[in-house]
Amino acid sequence: KNVELLLCVDGHGKAIVAGKTYEWCPGDIIAVNPDEMHMFCTDDTIEYYCIIATYDFCIENGIDLSTKSFIHLTNDTYIGELFRNAVTDFTSDEIDITKTRIDVLLFLYELSKKHSEPNESKESNFNEIANVIQYIYDNYNKNITLDDAAKVAGLSKHYFTKKFKQVTGTTFVLFLNRVRCNNAAEMISNGTSISDASYACGFNDPAFFSRTFKKLLDKNPSSVKKFR
Repeated sequence: KNVELLLCVDGHGKAIVAGKTYEWCPGDIIAVNPDEMHMFCTDDTIEYYCIIATYDFCIENGIDLSTKSFIHLTNDTYIGELFRNAVTDFTSDEIDITKTRIDVLLFLYELSKKHSEPNESKESNFNEIANVIQYIYDNYNKNITLDDAAKVAGLSKHYFTKKFKQVTGTTFVLFLNRVRCNNAAEMISNGTSISDASYACGFNDPAFFSRTFKKLLDKNPSSVKKFR
């Protein structure tokens, strides 16, 4: 339940937070809120500063993360300077705890005031999607539909689709098919025929299964058997 805040100092990269991709350039601040899936990638060297604020620290100091979330990408010169000040405090030879705390809080207050938005029952949404993910693992070999998944979550189909991608970073169909393909790969590696594995894991068409397998796992089903 921590907030991860990262300031790009030099270089370029991409940040993927809660299913959304952002270009990350010098001066940009990426905020990763509690329970948000994320990853960073770059083809080059990238230098950045990072501050991790615990949920309890924020709550104790009047920043209620149960009602608001930081905006994922911010480029604000003033906020960036506050970030640098806090980092400088941490890296100085003689750390002044009081000054460091004040500078971190000032940074968090200003970021919260200028670059946050109200939550939409985030914890509840996370639990609802977690229930669907468990449902997928338990029933991937059956004919699961988007309507079925939305009913498990107790959400409308439109809202479920939005929230599922926000939490997992991918669509319901791609997630389901990846689970199916991973299980099929295990079956094939243990001697099951490609056709039997495809049907056993919820696919109705072996040809479609092979195309999907190649797309999601970047290899052909036959290669799994070949290198057993």
